[in-house]
Amino acid sequence: MQLLTDVSTHQNIVADDTILAQRLPDIEKRTGVEEMVVDANYTGEDSEKVCQEQGVTIIPTEVKGRKVSEENELSLTDFRFDGNSIVSCPEGRSPIEQIHKPERGRHIARFAKEQCGSCPRLENCPVRCRKRFYSLLFNDRQSLLAQRRQQLSKEDYRRKCRLRPAIEGTISQFKRRLHNGKLRIRGREKVRNSVILMAIGINFGRLWAYFLQNDPALTLFLTFAVLLLAFLAKSLAEKLTGPDFGVA
Repeated sequence: MQLLTDVSTHQNIVADDTILAQRLPDIEKRTGVEEMVVDANYTGEDSEKVCQEQGVTIIPTEVKGRKVSEENELSLTDFRFDGNSIVSCPEGRSPIEQIHKPERGRHIARFAKEQCGSCPRLENCPVRCRKRFYSLLFNDRQSLLAQRRQQLSKEDYRRKCRLRPAIEGTISQFKRRLHNGKLRIRGREKVRNSVILMAIGINFGRLWAYFLQNDPALTLFLTFAVLLLAFLAKSLAEKLTGPDFGVA
């Protein structure tokens, strides 16, 4: 069963990763979340920094950035990594030297010229020919994105990513309660309150469906009891506010 645990409304000029960076500390405090499956727009240096500080693993279903345009073109994703260090190239060749410049977050991997020079995939490789070696320059962010793209091909990672499409159904539930996806009210506070009330209604509907499936008799009894109490409360309120009611 999936329930809504956080609702936040923003103007559509606010970036998704900014929203995540703002909301995550409160979400983690209330729910103790350890992993968060998001689309690529929620990833960014700011949001990922907050995730790291809060001890939350972010699992994007896609990766932002330029994709390989040609089928045979190699990219940093094709290299094997150990942390931010390259273990081997797509052909299994290890670098002869690696240089890390932490102050700038830069990495340089150098490969033997005789190995790269005879490689059949050299024309499609991102390495650059230097006087005594071939070199590959990348930064911490590029390393992270490359390893993230590698994760996308693994079944365990894809299994987690398959959890996210459920949120699209939730968005559809919100829209069905509106008129063509538009609210009749104006003002950020009114919109926020309206959306929160809709989220509460969606959660009640999901809870009712869950209990109805697992214990139909108890669910129907509790539903009847709640409706009866609501009817009695309404009747009592009308009686207390009637014209014949007075206070001595």
